[in-house]
Amino acid sequence: MKLHFMKVKHIFFILIFTSLVSCNRETPIIELRTFVEFTVPAGLSTIESHFFVSENTPIPFELQLQNASLDTSAVDLLVAGTGFLRPAVGRDTDLGFIRSVNVFLVEENGRRNELLFLDFVPIGEKQEISLLNSIVDIKDRFMDDRATIETRLEFNTPPPTTTDLRLDMTFAVFGE
Repeated sequence: MKLHFMKVKHIFFILIFTSLVSCNRETPIIELRTFVEFTVPAGLSTIESHFFVSENTPIPFELQLQNASLDTSAVDLLVAGTGFLRPAVGRDTDLGFIRSVNVFLVEENGRRNELLFLDFVPIGEKQEISLLNSIVDIKDRFMDDRATIETRLEFNTPPPTTTDLRLDMTFAVFGE
């Protein structure tokens, strides 16, 4: 019995070691930062989804590539990195009324690409909502370092006051 346990133990450690050694975490060659600000009016419905569109949002993709002496041919993938929804600078607002958040990049043809999301925001008082990223490659989906960003919000309770929000985002550029 003891011999069987030792074999299982050794196999387990070999599997763990192999998985740790074989994991290849790539680091981005460039990280882009941008933000959008929008206003959520007080008293919006909890039944409907509410959309806030920010056109011409700067995403300095080509500019950052030039600054790093890189060409677009060196880029394999451009994906959303991190996202944080916060009260606008200088505001102290509880975001506990928000139930879910989805952030999309809208192409010129109207196609929506989900960048960031959080389907179930934990209930309670909060000053920041940390969003999860999707893995959609958006390298060829915006023009001239500008994009249309659409934020979809659903609420637990109607917003108690008109609230100015800021969505801080990063984008990760992977390549050679």
